[in-house]
Amino acid sequence: MFMKCNEVEVLCITALEKNYKLQELNDDPYVTQEMKQIYTAINNGATYDISTISIIARLILREKLWCKLEAKNMFVHFGWDYYMYIGSSCACNQSIQKIKVLGLYVEKYSSPYLEITI
Repeated sequence: MFMKCNEVEVLCITALEKNYKLQELNDDPYVTQEMKQIYTAINNGATYDISTISIIARLILREKLWCKLEAKNMFVHFGWDYYMYIGSSCACNQSIQKIKVLGLYVEKYSSPYLEITI
């Protein structure tokens, strides 16, 4: 929803950390073949569209890998505590309301993974 609100078609992978070997992923019944393919192919600097970002988010939340997802006007960071930090140049109020309807909590909070350069 935030990607659509910000008119972002792709997000770039940064700070990638892979936590498993492919064989370990093969032993996990919750990791699909598509997830394994993305895990194998993903690298820093690569950009992915919204459908692939959804799969990458699942890999992150299942602690198979970690990375930052970034674009010029937005970012998505994940904490080890299953928090998702979304920064956006647009307020995206409608998206926030839809997220709340889903039963998720939305708080105004800075990402601890945000690197500010001066």
